[in-house]
Amino acid sequence: MKKTYTALALALVCLGVRAQDALPMLLVPSDARALALGGNTLVQEPACKKVSATLSYGIWAPGDIHDNLLAADVQLRLGKSGTCTLGLDFADFLGKPYELTTSLGTVRGKYTPYDMRIGLGARMTFGPHFAASLKGRFIQSVLSPDNKGTAFGVDAGVEYMAAGLRAVLAGCNFGTPVRYTQDGTAYNSPALIKAGVAYSFLGITPAVELDYLLGGPMMVAAGIEYNLKDMAFLRVGYHYGPANKALPSFASVGAGMHIAGISLNAAYLFASKVLGNTFLVGLGYSF
Repeated sequence: MKKTYTALALALVCLGVRAQDALPMLLVPSDARALALGGNTLVQEPACKKVSATLSYGIWAPGDIHDNLLAADVQLRLGKSGTCTLGLDFADFLGKPYELTTSLGTVRGKYTPYDMRIGLGARMTFGPHFAASLKGRFIQSVLSPDNKGTAFGVDAGVEYMAAGLRAVLAGCNFGTPVRYTQDGTAYNSPALIKAGVAYSFLGITPAVELDYLLGGPMMVAAGIEYNLKDMAFLRVGYHYGPANKALPSFASVGAGMHIAGISLNAAYLFASKVLGNTFLVGLGYSF
């Protein structure tokens, strides 16, 4: 007997699909340092000396959406001067489980919807002041066993660095729409133009990022990091974004440590009806 999935609407809500836009997880930072700085994703230099790996876990929007966020990131720096860095990253947003039923209303079990992204990229430096980056990404969104979609996207950016200053201009999430198998409807990826700048002095790094969502609103992420002898870090930030069209507004705090190649970072969100009590923790190692 043909199955029907009466909780499909719940799955859509759990994964945050709104109108003709999908894949909101492409707007969500999966790095605890970035999230603690208000979602500032642009102004972080590659962390590794030669190799680095980070595993992260968090709960996104515990009150409503309650996605479990699992993420991993690996970086490999090549060349004697480290002019090229290769990166592989993964993030999986697991939504709330819901019941599967038959056409007669019999419960046949539970299913967990999810959104997943896998990225492979490279960053190349050109002298002491300039760098460029390019990343390709595979995206899969699964709302039910018979309703899933895939998409491909590209990020590209250029950077300028000088005496504590770092400025970045990037285009993100440009690619194909996701088309779900059940109804064939195409949903656009949230393509962005981003510009960010950070300046480090006396152990303090203020950073600000402007994000323009194509066909939508402007978002702003701002944060400050205090660095105590490259061993301990305190962070605070704020993100502005309209609730119905982008990543909603929130305030953030975080902390981190780095000792003997081992790093531990954490972020916590508050001052947001939707995202309050969200947290993300990342454990990494670099050498």
